[in-house]
Amino acid sequence: MIEIELRFRAGENELEKIEKLGAKLDADYASTDTYFTYGNLKKRKFVLRIREKNEKALLTFKTSSHAKDIAWNEWENQIEDPKMLMNVLSASGFKEVVVIKKKRKQYSYLDYEINLDEIEGLGKFIEIQLMTDKNTSVEVLRDKLADFINQNFGVAKNELIELGYVKLMLGEK
Repeated sequence: MIEIELRFRAGENELEKIEKLGAKLDADYASTDTYFTYGNLKKRKFVLRIREKNEKALLTFKTSSHAKDIAWNEWENQIEDPKMLMNVLSASGFKEVVVIKKKRKQYSYLDYEINLDEIEGLGKFIEIQLMTDKNTSVEVLRDKLADFINQNFGVAKNELIELGYVKLMLGEK
């Protein structure tokens, strides 16, 4: 599956807009995401993430972005000992890129996942995701997401952020 996401800076009334849609609250949690890469960060082909939340941990493998930083192939698996895995990754030549501490309210609405995120050091964002298989064009779904955001949140296409939180934290453009 491919995850396609767009985000924008959250204003004061975003929660009201989400509730007005009739979106269902699926989760409310805090997490710590530690990102690792192998080799040159700028030319990365994949990223490993260890997500710790609710006393559980997930290892996520993401392959390179299809369109800027909005579409990723992604696989996840629960892990028992995240600290041990971090040590194994470091000993194997992987580099810790960044740690992202996040508070998230996760909603579902139709085919959309709508996340109200507060990222330590970055601020508040709305991130909206669609999942697709490889048969659907990333560009078509990006436009569908952008139209949904514009219609329901009043955010213009040129205000959308097509960088992930990792690149935002690293100050990339």
